[in-house]
Amino acid sequence: MLAGKNKAMLRIAWLNWLVLFILLLGLGGCGNTDVLDSGDMKDVELVTALAVDKPEGGAQILATVQLLNRDKALDRQYAASYYTLAAMEINLPAAIGELYHYGARQMNFSHTTVLLLGEAAADCDYWLDYALRSSEIRPTVYPIICRQQAGELMAGAAEDISLTYLLNNILEPLGSSRPGAAAITLQNFVEEMMQPGITPALPLVEQNEAGVEFAGFVLYDDAGHVAEVLTADDDAQACAGWLWLQRPKYLRGYTLELDNDVVLQVESASVQKRLQTGADVGKPDLQFRLSLRAQVLNNPQALPDAYLQTLTRQRLHDLAVAALAASRKYNLDFIGLGREVYRQQPELWEEMAEQDYLNLLTVSLEIEADIES
Repeated sequence: MLAGKNKAMLRIAWLNWLVLFILLLGLGGCGNTDVLDSGDMKDVELVTALAVDKPEGGAQILATVQLLNRDKALDRQYAASYYTLAAMEINLPAAIGELYHYGARQMNFSHTTVLLLGEAAADCDYWLDYALRSSEIRPTVYPIICRQQAGELMAGAAEDISLTYLLNNILEPLGSSRPGAAAITLQNFVEEMMQPGITPALPLVEQNEAGVEFAGFVLYDDAGHVAEVLTADDDAQACAGWLWLQRPKYLRGYTLELDNDVVLQVESASVQKRLQTGADVGKPDLQFRLSLRAQVLNNPQALPDAYLQTLTRQRLHDLAVAALAASRKYNLDFIGLGREVYRQQPELWEEMAEQDYLNLLTVSLEIEADIES
């Protein structure tokens, strides 16, 4: 739960941002590129991504913007379609203001899809207030933590393909224009910052020889500081368990690897949560009912459907157990168990909130799998 002062300040900033966003919608989208001075379209520079870094040993913030070359608007996959500008100042607003002295004319952030945060600048103190107060950054932008300097990833390329283009394809798979399983919008992140009983998370990415890939998740404490990092190398099952328990509706197209080289592709998934209390239950029990429909992509041993369902249930059970174990280990409720107690039984939450409720709750999982060969 957010400390009282921090929570109140965050709520005020969130409400101010929401009011500004609604007012801008009323003034009319792309036809009005700047509220104060729309200017001429030839003077507008479209910002497709914003990177925030904190250089080692310094107190200043480095802001880098990726701008679209106006004659390359139809070739957004190529690194040559973009150019970058960077400026360093005492904070993010000042650094962005300085960019206008580095060649950017009238920057328009309304088309910005990704907010890249270097590891040293991942704390909310460096970027969240600006993101909420900016009249152009949309609530659907994706904040993402970079292992390396964020500006370096923005300027990088996999052969001739832009890394931010590859990243956008990962964030919105299947050309859906909707968030994928690991993509968290600014709005989702702020909502979880304000809600009791859940630890907010943002995806972690890193650059490699193939381009860019997810490397895990970064967890935040109540004050908006980085509390823990779950890596895809050391905490792979916990990361996957988080996806299944927290974001099942975004898993369409996701592949699930089972024993015996079986591979499934998710067609739909959902989770229902029910809190059971009472003398006959003992400890409060939070029941997860996970429903999955999937298509078989690989089944080299021609295993029967009934056995595939057994493998699926066992795999998902293991992922959920790993996520719960990591949550208890770090005492960070990224699964949102407390939020379900708060939603379903607020009086019980008042009793448990100041206690070690992650160990006071029991968690059970029921899995229903429909596998189509």
